[in-house]
Amino acid sequence: MNLQIPVTSTSMPEWVRRCANAVNSLIDTARTLGDRDTALEGRATVLEATTASLTTSLALKAPLASPALTGIPTAPTATAGTSTTQLATTAFVAAAASGVTTTLTGTMLAKAANLSDLANIVTARTNLG
Repeated sequence: MNLQIPVTSTSMPEWVRRCANAVNSLIDTARTLGDRDTALEGRATVLEATTASLTTSLALKAPLASPALTGIPTAPTATAGTSTTQLATTAFVAAAASGVTTTLTGTMLAKAANLSDLANIVTARTNLG
């Protein structure tokens, strides 16, 4: 719809022509602003949808402080002998425990072999060290 005021008439007084040009300029400005408003409304709708999506996604994340882990969390297994504050997986603990068990079992067997005379408590204590 063309809302412009025609200013082509030569019989139109100059002051009317100037007023018509000013009104036409305001109409053009309003039309441009209307287009911008429409574009801004579209962008606002996209931003609102994005914000809602991000809020929903963030709500599904565990907090950094004291996260409640679900499912079966996994972590890399540290190399044997690691002594840091990193997580110890069950594989790391099982490997470390099997080494201790083997060492203890071997030590106990060696000491038990030294119990050649169980009847003599003094000899037994000496043999155990």
